[in-house]
Formats: sequence, structure tokens, C-alpha cells
Amino acid sequence: RRETVQMTGVVMAFVVVMALFLWAVDSILLWLVKLALGQGS
Repeated sequence: RRETVQMTGVVMAFVVVMALFLWAVDSILLWLVKLALGQGS
């Protein structure tokens, strides 16, 4: 059905966005921890 295909696309797009968001947050937190420990560049 058209609705099912559309919903699948929305869910997949949402998953990709969330993955990118979590990766960004993880990178920022890692950078902050390194900075706090004095290991930053």
C-alpha cells in the first residue's frame, strides 16, 4: 500500500537523522571530556 511505503520512508529518514544527531552529541561530549582532562589540542 502507498501509506505503508510512505511510513517506511518517514521512519527510515527519522532513524538516519537520529543516528547523525547522536553521533554529533557523542563527538561533542568526547571533545569536552578531552578538554576538561587537559588532553585537547
